[in-house]
Amino acid sequence: MSLQEYFLDVFESRGGNDGEWVGEYRNYNQLSAKEKASDDQAIKELWTKGTTWVASIKNGIMSGDDYRKSEPDLIEFTRMLIEGTSAELYQQSIELLNRLLNEGKISRRYWATTNRVFASLHPTELSTTVAEDALRKVYQYLDARFYLRLKNPSSINWYGLNQELLETIQPLLKDVMDTDAINVTLWYIYESLSKTSSVDNFEVREPASKYGKKVMKSPLNQILYGPPGTGKTYHTIEAAVKAAEPDEYAGLGIEPKLGANEDQRLLLTEMYRTLSDAGRIRFVTFHQSYGYEEFVEGVSAKTENGHISYYEKDGVFKSIVEEAKKRQETRTTDEKHDFDTLWNRFIEKLSTSEEGVKVDTIRTFFMVTDVDNNTVRFEKDKGNSTHSLSVKTLKAIFNGEREIKGGLNPYYSALIKHLKQLAQAHSEVKTERRNYVLVIDEINRGNISKIFGELITLIEPSKRKGANEELEVILPYSGDTFFVPDNLHIIGTMNTADRSLAMMDTALRRRFDFKEMMPNPDVFEGREVKGINISQLLRALNKRIEVLYDREHTLGHAFLFPVFNEDDENKAFVELQAAFKNKIIPLLEEYFYEDWNKIRLVLGDSLKDDKKLQFLEVQKDSYLDLFGDNHGLELYEEAKITYQVKPFESTDSVWSRAEAYIGIYSPKAMMSETSEG
Repeated sequence: MSLQEYFLDVFESRGGNDGEWVGEYRNYNQLSAKEKASDDQAIKELWTKGTTWVASIKNGIMSGDDYRKSEPDLIEFTRMLIEGTSAELYQQSIELLNRLLNEGKISRRYWATTNRVFASLHPTELSTTVAEDALRKVYQYLDARFYLRLKNPSSINWYGLNQELLETIQPLLKDVMDTDAINVTLWYIYESLSKTSSVDNFEVREPASKYGKKVMKSPLNQILYGPPGTGKTYHTIEAAVKAAEPDEYAGLGIEPKLGANEDQRLLLTEMYRTLSDAGRIRFVTFHQSYGYEEFVEGVSAKTENGHISYYEKDGVFKSIVEEAKKRQETRTTDEKHDFDTLWNRFIEKLSTSEEGVKVDTIRTFFMVTDVDNNTVRFEKDKGNSTHSLSVKTLKAIFNGEREIKGGLNPYYSALIKHLKQLAQAHSEVKTERRNYVLVIDEINRGNISKIFGELITLIEPSKRKGANEELEVILPYSGDTFFVPDNLHIIGTMNTADRSLAMMDTALRRRFDFKEMMPNPDVFEGREVKGINISQLLRALNKRIEVLYDREHTLGHAFLFPVFNEDDENKAFVELQAAFKNKIIPLLEEYFYEDWNKIRLVLGDSLKDDKKLQFLEVQKDSYLDLFGDNHGLELYEEAKITYQVKPFESTDSVWSRAEAYIGIYSPKAMMSETSEG
């Protein structure tokens, strides 16, 4: 399905042009921005009305009390927005919300409400999906499904997401729908992805995680283990995304018991690719010859002009640790915020500026050009007039020793707010925390002591940097001081068919959480192909393997996913035959070596009276016929029994008969059908 077909399909499924929402939304958009915000009352409704034809915000609309406290600022900003929109103006709106919150005029930052004001006044440039997390989900889904090659969504805000997405899809959709239809369809897509449906079909709910929803933390060290084909590779993708971006993962709405649906899997894959491209998820595979030099650090050689030189080379583990360190800490400084300190900082800033210092609090704007003899000179009205303030008076107002009323009050107040913003900017220097993930595939195949060396202790949660028992070591090659931060997650995978969990390195077992990934026949519940119940088929095969061998060598459900995912029954049956030919039979041969009788028992041939429905050909070779009476062999049986897999390609192959597969899990039903036939 093309992008055009997909959008039309979604749009028409919700009533198309006859839908109530799109009709009223179009009527609303026939008004100009000035008409939509024609007076103070109209502007107030943009900010405080719960439901409009752009979006309904029932969890986070601005309260009447908050609006009254911040009304002059919001009216002034809205009138600026009427004249046009831009990324710079959106950044100003963020700064405005932050300032209003710091001043106590609003009780929270109204992101979705502000986004709706932008979308209401400029609908051709901004969509109706005004909750940023909702738009991000749609953005990633469309990018993954239709290969739009959009920018990394983690680095842009709501406005940037709109610009990137709409500028890409609007030209592609212009021949099939207008911008109004595109905008409402984007919200319909979000509803289908999140499985949410509101009464009016366009309700916006801001992300619950921003209001205190607890997000489950991922363990710092974990290993996903199980038999082959149980989805360890896919679940590694899910576990890595969950560890790197727990809030984003929570927003996908994946049910733990049901797992991800097709749309959620697409989003997970796209998020994994984005995080990998950003260097926050890295992948390595262990093998027998892999060592400390490749994993942590070693000495490498290079040749220049015939001369060999040596240098220390960082391995994948050290490299990602160094990246994670940069995004781990929040550093704070304890500086004085008295008037003299802040005023000196302001003077320093003024001395390095040719044009002056801009003081902009939305309501009041002016440019300070000079400070001389205890006098502040500033320009307003684009330099057409010059005014002055007293530094002594400014200090008295700052310290609460004096109040001033009249025409200069807005300028004194604005300059004091500017000074306090300087204090806030210098009081705390933050490094935004980012989680990193190292995925180690086939972790059980490597020599753990050889690979980790002395660092095996540092990965313990209690030994990480910042923990009570934090440890550091000196690396042998570079001599660097080394520690492991607590924002680095390590995820390993282990195939139990290769090595039992009991045989794992003890040091590794003590430091990792283990999550078992076993076959899950229930995922195929209710799926039948030519009468073959896929769930019962897999369950019967694994029950016999568990009895004859152990549960660590059972067959994973992933082997039968091509059967499950194929809608055409004939093609699905071909996929079932291919699964037995290319996956199941070779794996059983590996498990049981040359013990074909056990393979025969797993396939249920011993329960089938009709030899035509048996998958293995049994051949008895008499020793008497082969060697005569005087063979001299000490034998306990009269004949040698051998087995051979019946050919897949023959026209009357048993592999092409559905009843043969049914006989694996239900020989009685098969026999009754045979007798009736």
